[in-house]
Amino acid sequence: MSLTFDQNTLLGNLIETALTIQRGTGKAFTEFTGIIGELSICKDQNFTWEPNKGFDAREKEPGARIQIKTRRSTTEEEVNRAGRIGRFTKANESQNLFDVGVLVILNKDFEITAHYHLRSCHIKVLESFEEPDSGLHVSTFQNFASLESLKVEGNSCNHKTDYKKTMRKTQKALCRLKKLELNSEPPHESLSSTRCSIRPL
Repeated sequence: MSLTFDQNTLLGNLIETALTIQRGTGKAFTEFTGIIGELSICKDQNFTWEPNKGFDAREKEPGARIQIKTRRSTTEEEVNRAGRIGRFTKANESQNLFDVGVLVILNKDFEITAHYHLRSCHIKVLESFEEPDSGLHVSTFQNFASLESLKVEGNSCNHKTDYKKTMRKTQKALCRLKKLELNSEPPHESLSSTRCSIRPL
């Protein structure tokens, strides 16, 4: 199921209140951004919102547990890709109960402009290269999530990822994909024929 009637009402009230405060103060209002992101992506992707369970939501099929992080631009449509998001994983492994991490991008009006999905095993590897109290850069999550969704070779679940080497592969792979897309007939032909070493979400 998606949002319940009460949850949908809550989402609308949170957005309206945040925008009213923002207009009144002339300053960005960020206190509700996280919960608005959670509710918005649940509504958009038909997730069941399940906060306070060690994760934020659950996918309808096959029931994957979703952890959600939100970034919002208060001025432009695009968020700062050099900015960081909060860490998904915790030091205590028993508290890492999610299967998939989702990064939600909101514009200044709290509307979803993009969302990126990355499996927990990949997030764990990437975050292991950061300082214990630092999350991933927005661009890092976006790049690896794009690779995973496009099933590009080089982002496999072998847990032996070398951060710098893989990031170079990421950029090269994205360039190759762009060329394939531009040269394909029709222009937006599916890339499903690309050999893949990962499984889809």
